[in-house]
Amino acid sequence: MFPRTLTTNFLVLFAGLFAFGCDVYDPSFLQRFTPDGGCRRGTADCDENGSCEAELSNRSTCGSCTTSCVGAQVCNPSTLSCEGDAGMFDAAVEDTGVPDTSMPPDTGPVICGTSIPERPDVLDEVDTATRTYALRDIVIDQRGTVWEELGWNLDGRCTVAVTDEPECLPPEGDFPPLDGSGGVDNVFGERVLGTLADLNPTFQPNARQEMAEGDTIVIRLKDWNGTDNDPNVEVLAAAGVEHVRLDGNPLPQWDGNDRWNVATTSFSGGNPDRPLIVDNNAYVVNRRLVARIPDRQPLVIPWIDSNNFQLRITDGRITARISNDGNALENLSITGRYGDIDLADAWTRAGLCEGGSIRGLLDRELGEDLDVRSIPGSGGPGVECNAMSLAIGFTGFLALYGEVVEPPPEDPVECIPDPF
Repeated sequence: MFPRTLTTNFLVLFAGLFAFGCDVYDPSFLQRFTPDGGCRRGTADCDENGSCEAELSNRSTCGSCTTSCVGAQVCNPSTLSCEGDAGMFDAAVEDTGVPDTSMPPDTGPVICGTSIPERPDVLDEVDTATRTYALRDIVIDQRGTVWEELGWNLDGRCTVAVTDEPECLPPEGDFPPLDGSGGVDNVFGERVLGTLADLNPTFQPNARQEMAEGDTIVIRLKDWNGTDNDPNVEVLAAAGVEHVRLDGNPLPQWDGNDRWNVATTSFSGGNPDRPLIVDNNAYVVNRRLVARIPDRQPLVIPWIDSNNFQLRITDGRITARISNDGNALENLSITGRYGDIDLADAWTRAGLCEGGSIRGLLDRELGEDLDVRSIPGSGGPGVECNAMSLAIGFTGFLALYGEVVEPPPEDPVECIPDPF
């Protein structure tokens, strides 16, 4: 699902690196360099040799080239500051006998406030509403704090400092990336999609245009009682492949009158009564829709020219706020755990073929960024992470549900050419 403009930007970026005389392949350059050639946050060119080799999350260079942590202090990679006890290096302070009130009292463990809302404890009223929505306005550029606003706390932990116990440890590196505010887990949005946005700022606008012109995902909500709380509804997700309007307009108008036909590949054997992605035990709580995605059931994200990017996640959810008039799904997100094996397959489908230098670079970076287990609850001290937390955002617009039709044939995967 990489637009051809992204291929061009990859080539330009690598060509630029070699033009500046880099003759050694550095597999972590995505985390080290910005598109304008400067050092990214967390690294520095302490030796002034253009290599950005200093990691500012190390104890010897914590936050700056001249700062080092002492005693039992550790460097918090989130704040890039030394934390903990400096031991014998503490400055001598005269004991006045007055209790020290400079530190706030211990209020107990951090409460993670971004867990997925639970099912409402109410009686189900008469189910009257069925609504269909088509998705657009994909959120790929998750730089800054955007990634925290999309995700949920998937592992039930608040890993906000290196002293907190994570669910697991990455295959490479000492500690997984820290959680966002309130324990949000969305490393894919922070690290992978953030890097893509750095490489190509037009990536998100191009993807949004693809969706606005008709390449979408269709969400159907059935058996909703129309109130703020419904303990049992049905949610179906399918690939929208054909758009039809009674007025003959070839482009969607996103006014509620666009009818979307859905692909046979979204149904077992093409049977309209056997959808592959459906939750008949979903619910609505305080107008928040919560539905499960069956584990590892493929969902194609429509942001492509010729290649696909396929989600095949575990512990997956579709969550969204139903607008007051019921005509939109606001702040919709698809979240889950992306297993390393399935992620490798997704790279191949996206044109980052095995054996290529770009693919090798990403695989090495991902080895450091895996932060969760693909099966919830299977982690523990010393257990290796095998998945990456993920959240991708959309908005759903009211539409009409069409027929189940054969999708157009998929184009063969076009491998992104190796720049070196």
